Amino acid sequence: GDCSLIITNSDPLLDFPRPTLDKVVNIGGVSVPKPKPLTEEWEEILARRPKTVLVSFGSITQSQWMPEEMKRSLLQVFRRFPDVTFIWKYERPEDKLDEGIDNLVISKWVPQNDLLNHKNLSLFVTHAGMNSILEAANRGIPLLSIPLFGDQMRNAKMIVRAEIGGEADKSLLYDVNGFSEKLRTVLEGEKYSKASKRLSEMMAHRPINLKESLVRNVEFVARFGRLPNMKPASVELNFAQYFLLDIIALGLAVLVLFIVIILVVVRRVLRFALGKVYVKSKAE
Repeated sequence: GDCSLIITNSDPLLDFPRPTLDKVVNIGGVSVPKPKPLTEEWEEILARRPKTVLVSFGSITQSQWMPEEMKRSLLQVFRRFPDVTFIWKYERPEDKLDEGIDNLVISKWVPQNDLLNHKNLSLFVTHAGMNSILEAANRGIPLLSIPLFGDQMRNAKMIVRAEIGGEADKSLLYDVNGFSEKLRTVLEGEKYSKASKRLSEMMAHRPINLKESLVRNVEFVARFGRLPNMKPASVELNFAQYFLLDIIALGLAVLVLFIVIILVVVRRVLRFALGKVYVKSKAE
């Protein structure tokens, strides 16, 4: 509450809309570097087929640690798309998983941001890390997210909401038919390609440049220091007030009172009706 500025790795053009404060500055994508020209080796790989799919699950969760059954399943999926080149970031190339699979390229490291900028890169299969999503979104590349932990679950839902890709549970990687169908849906889905390109255009032509916004806000805080006039009143609220427990309690009390009144009325009506029936039967 006392901080002058909150800088987040989020982009309002992509993220879920939510209540915010004036001191929150969203700079998601500011760290995405300008793409560099690819080497001849990578250019040759991307020129092999009209479509290329990049598969990378980040640097923390490495593909080499996948269960063997999952690896075999993925290899079968790649074989089902002979007209598509697959580039798989796999940290142990000595396993030679690409032997006998002409459309698969195994690499311990990939120039991810530069590959995403190539015209033949058609899809990015990712773990849904925020930086990877922002790189792909800035380049207009559809995503197939396979979230593994942490914020990746939320990020995957964000991708689906923006219609720039699809989501698959990691368990689907064991299902050759299921994952093949999911991959084909996103790879050939025109709506994902259109939405991705539109989002990329929006990011490129946003009203306020991200780097300029970051620099100006930091300079402003450096000049004026703490900004108590921007401190939200909510930081002074106690637990019950902050979570509206007093309002909720009042609402529940009214609801309970309403239910009690209904039960009392129903009970009296039933007693009156049953009493009349009893009197009538006794009179007969």
